[in-house]
Amino acid sequence: MSFASRFNKSRKFSINTTGFAYKSLADLFNENGADCVYTIYAIYINTKSKFGDAPVVATADYFVNFPKHMIENAQEILSDADAIAEINAGKVGFKIYQYHDNKHNRDCFGVDWVDVDA
Repeated sequence: MSFASRFNKSRKFSINTTGFAYKSLADLFNENGADCVYTIYAIYINTKSKFGDAPVVATADYFVNFPKHMIENAQEILSDADAIAEINAGKVGFKIYQYHDNKHNRDCFGVDWVDVDA
């Protein structure tokens, strides 16, 4: 990859997200359960969160806040041209799982990446 293509700021993803609202992992899990696969069409780092930097993905219809601990994974994806091409082709998705955090005694939600047959 050339220097210019690595550092010039250009739009990485082809989806138009105008008018998208945010949905939480909890909302999606409660609406659709654990077996639903959500195709993603963009990923970015929200640097304006009151809780610090966190990854956000765009599905076909809305933005989804991902767990903060996935920030390094999101940064790795954003620096990988092949991963970006796969996202733009609709070949990347995620599933939501629920777990209990004993330290804070609350239910939490995580995600697993899924390969999508586009």
